[in-house]
Amino acid sequence: MKFANENKAILLDFIIGLECMSKEFNLKVESTYKKFETIEFYKIYKDLYADIESHLLDFEKVFMSPFYPILQACYRKLYQNNDIEDKEEFLRLFLAMSEQEIKSSLKMQLEVSYMTDKESVKHIKSMPLSSSIKYYLLEILENPKDFQANVVKLFEEIYPIFEKHYKVAKELFKKKETELLQMNPREIFLAANNFLGSEKLSNLQVQFKKLKILDLEEIEKDDNEIEIIPLLFGANRISIISKILEEDTSFYQNPHNKAIYCLGLDSIHYSENMIAAEKLSKQVLKTLADDTRLDILRMISFGLNTNKKLSKFFQVSPPAITYQTNNLKEAGLIACNDDGSMYVNTRQLEVALHKIEELLSLKGIERK
Repeated sequence: MKFANENKAILLDFIIGLECMSKEFNLKVESTYKKFETIEFYKIYKDLYADIESHLLDFEKVFMSPFYPILQACYRKLYQNNDIEDKEEFLRLFLAMSEQEIKSSLKMQLEVSYMTDKESVKHIKSMPLSSSIKYYLLEILENPKDFQANVVKLFEEIYPIFEKHYKVAKELFKKKETELLQMNPREIFLAANNFLGSEKLSNLQVQFKKLKILDLEEIEKDDNEIEIIPLLFGANRISIISKILEEDTSFYQNPHNKAIYCLGLDSIHYSENMIAAEKLSKQVLKTLADDTRLDILRMISFGLNTNKKLSKFFQVSPPAITYQTNNLKEAGLIACNDDGSMYVNTRQLEVALHKIEELLSLKGIERK
């Protein structure tokens, strides 16, 4: 693994990090930022949003919806044949894209690469989207040159503002970035692949979940070293950009794909939380899935707090009861007093419930 140069990091943080930016998203971040200690993320978003608010009309001509990151799709298309190192190189290549290539990028994002333009228009109109997002997608499909002009204007007006805020963000995220730089490559690889499919904002990467079965050394064979880009404005994102076309299923048989791992500095923290939450949740849920153990847990709470008492109550042999109570102990759901009597570990149950709720939240399932 190697870390990308700063110009490339800024470019991809701009393309990936700003896909989510909207007034609604900013308000959502404000209401939940304390949940995962993402104070830095909230601050940089709030400050940048304030500075680009006067350019929002131009901004939304490119970044209309985080669910349809068309500029990122164009970058992915260009990356198949080019190693793009900075903004200037990206814009040069982007402006050289044909209308058909822009349309192809859009169709790839919509997962309708096989459709004609006419079929794609019909498909977009039938999608359960707001009229503004439908208009945005149809405009790109019908007037790709206008989209190119909108992107150029975005880079002229907003990119210089973004670069100034990026310097501030680097200072705010310094500690987390240092932690990432010091991580073992295998830790980074596992954290990134654990997170894939859990992020809500990029449907392009769900297919990369199968990367979990691939070995880091296998992926980095034959001078195919993974490139790492720490995301600041995309702190809650993880994206993998590959040399292999994303819709090409041979990706799984041929992992030598010159991948760029764009890792949000908060997403690594989410990933660690997710691993811990999954481990505890699975252990507790597996233990409680057995009706007998649930009944034993209930009886212990009623005062039948020894294996002997439980054996007598359930009319089963002491070894059978001991086996079940040992399972409950291993899951941390019951504990023992000094005299050997058992009690329900309500604290562990509360922690487990909290972890299950946190896991659902990290997976994108919010409690109403």
